[in-house]
Amino acid sequence: MGGNPLYTEVLKILDGDMDQYIHDNIDDEISHFQFITLMVSKRASAVNLDKFRTLPGSQATGADKSKKRLPNLLNLNVDTSFWSRYRIDNENPDLDPNFKFPQAVVIKNRTAIPRNDDDLVGPATIAPFDVPDHLKAIAFTAGFHFAFIEVGGTSLYPSLAQRVSRPEVLRILLSIGPTETAHFQSWQDQAGNALALTDVNPMTGSTVTFNDLTTGQPESLQSN
Repeated sequence: MGGNPLYTEVLKILDGDMDQYIHDNIDDEISHFQFITLMVSKRASAVNLDKFRTLPGSQATGADKSKKRLPNLLNLNVDTSFWSRYRIDNENPDLDPNFKFPQAVVIKNRTAIPRNDDDLVGPATIAPFDVPDHLKAIAFTAGFHFAFIEVGGTSLYPSLAQRVSRPEVLRILLSIGPTETAHFQSWQDQAGNALALTDVNPMTGSTVTFNDLTTGQPESLQSN
């Protein structure tokens, strides 16, 4: 399936099927993009996003180093309040949208993929000891970023469904919505398996601390 073998290995800490699920998820998202492109082309000119592909991607071994990207995965600020949003029993995210749900982990100016091969080396203080702690932190950031993106999809398609008039568009939008919910459920469950560690990014100086969310946590942070 391609990609970086060491990064793939550390993703499996979150879930043994993580690498396979990432590729399957991508296939599904591509189908969403193709559907939206098709629907827009029925009413307007065809959509081409190539002009927006301006961001450099990973330069690590296994990456397509020359391909420009749409999203920025190298300097991420991740809102992890989705984690506590459905775990706090005395606050309702639907009835009180202005309540500030706490973050599961503070992720500021972090990368979710190896920037280059320098991110593949370094000390390993927790198992597996053949994977650097820095690379573990990159993979754990990816785990929380996956869920952060997908929680938006859970409301996007129902919202779009209220704005369309063609029956076939409505049918497809209403079928995509539950798929996005399934994506979010899978990603947030896997993110909860991140190991406890603190990492300082040697390239930016940004620090991230992941806690063990599987044991001894308050209800608002306890993983599934």
